[in-house]
Amino acid sequence: MITCLCGLIVTIEKLSIKKYIMFLCGSLLGYIINLSVMRFMLWQFTLPLKTIAQACGIAVGLIFNFFVSKLIVFRKKADPRS
Repeated sequence: MITCLCGLIVTIEKLSIKKYIMFLCGSLLGYIINLSVMRFMLWQFTLPLKTIAQACGIAVGLIFNFFVSKLIVFRKKADPRS
């Protein structure tokens, strides 16, 4: 189904509890990775600014969340005609 929203074309898939739970779990894991990287950097290195450790944690968590969402949660289904 395609819907026009404020001049933008948005594709809406059927809502699925399974996809929602997968997205929630992937995001939670990304959050844990984010905090783990930040805590590791603060523990391992003497950083003058804590924002450096926060930025590294955010970057790693962001990349992880992107790939989990793209490759696992919102992957395209195989076309049965091919």
